[in-house]
Amino acid sequence: MRIDPRRLAVLLAISREGGVVAAADMLHISPSAVSQQVHKLEQEVGLQLFERTPSGTILTPAGRLIAAAAEKIEENIENLTRALQPLTGHVTGTVSIGAFQTVLRCVFMPFLTNLEHHFPGLNIELTETDENVGMTLLRQGSLDLLVIERDTRHSPTPKGYSDISLIDEPWAVVTSDNTPPINSIQDLAHLRWLRIHRSVVGSEPLNRIRSEVGTLEFASDAYSTYETALAYVRAGRGATVLPAMALTGIDLTGLRSTPLPVLGTRRILLRHPDNDSNEAIQHAINQLVDWVHKNPTQWPHS
Repeated sequence: MRIDPRRLAVLLAISREGGVVAAADMLHISPSAVSQQVHKLEQEVGLQLFERTPSGTILTPAGRLIAAAAEKIEENIENLTRALQPLTGHVTGTVSIGAFQTVLRCVFMPFLTNLEHHFPGLNIELTETDENVGMTLLRQGSLDLLVIERDTRHSPTPKGYSDISLIDEPWAVVTSDNTPPINSIQDLAHLRWLRIHRSVVGSEPLNRIRSEVGTLEFASDAYSTYETALAYVRAGRGATVLPAMALTGIDLTGLRSTPLPVLGTRRILLRHPDNDSNEAIQHAINQLVDWVHKNPTQWPHS
């Protein structure tokens, strides 16, 4: 008995996809080519490997045994590839990063496409989290890096950690398109403002507006996520202040966005432990910072 290992990938595809046609789509070959490879593999082992049922194609006991072996071979090849990467001068390893929604969408998704192309040995694992939970995970070692947000006035960094500046992005006043356009700071005094949960950084720009125009009128509606804020504004419930990334790639139908210098900026920072010397983590930090600086058009800047 001599098994051609090239046919194992075909069997594994059928096992994972649940049928010949689906496996053919995944492998980018014709269904007849898949069937031919299965037939030849069955001849090589002298056993039937699949049974066709009304609900799809299922593995026979022999097929399950070979599929399990094929998975081990695939895993061994992947491990071997990672093990060889350092010998070629490439950095390898896994880096776990926690970040909030707007940064994941606007920064990390395009960044990872670039990273995977140029640094295949570096694996980035992303977790959506807020700062409080993220700091716990960072202390536990479950995260290697944590993305945090700050207002223009930067608060102190906890002892044992360092913060690296990634992006300073402008805030914008967001109103319903039924609201008169904002032509000056004084126009802000005539708006009714949504209430913002104190944990949201956006409360600081509102304080700066209040210091410029005096007392503000507040609606009874409150929010803690940007998605809820946009829904409130679109429904005419009130105005608010949001960072540029919260408005990037979003359908702004029914909304008007007005940037004003008085609002300041939202600062995006990358936090990491001071004593971490892991080469993969340092490489990920360097690549992210370098990519952000070289791609200023990926997101709005002040």
